[in-house]
Amino acid sequence: MTDTAPYLDARRLTKFFRTPAGDFPAVRGIDLQVNRGEFVAVIGKSGSGKSTLINLITGIDRPTSGQVIIGGEPLHTYDEEQMAQWRGRNMGIVFQFFQLMPTLSAPLCICGERHSSELPRLVTDSRHGTSQSDAS
Repeated sequence: MTDTAPYLDARRLTKFFRTPAGDFPAVRGIDLQVNRGEFVAVIGKSGSGKSTLINLITGIDRPTSGQVIIGGEPLHTYDEEQMAQWRGRNMGIVFQFFQLMPTLSAPLCICGERHSSELPRLVTDSRHGTSQSDAS
């Protein structure tokens, strides 16, 4: 990737979903370039393709056609394993409809079983400058 190339380069992104009534075009021919350090908002009416576009850019879903290049990496060519590894190293995603498990504690939902015991040390009480584990 050169310094002049955009960090995110989405080219001619198209996504169709198959339905019993035929193919539904969720995203059609989107070109989007975002430079490193630039902030972008995706806005639009309900059903206009915002979530589908974000899913394509983050590698959660694959385009029917088009290219997604992030930091010089051609995500549209990655298989599922490569994509999962890339997302784990490079992407943080907060879902619109996150799925917390009602039977688990917040630390378990956020960190998983292996790391939930570390959460109290990470959460600081700003009023007293102490962590939750110090305050108990």
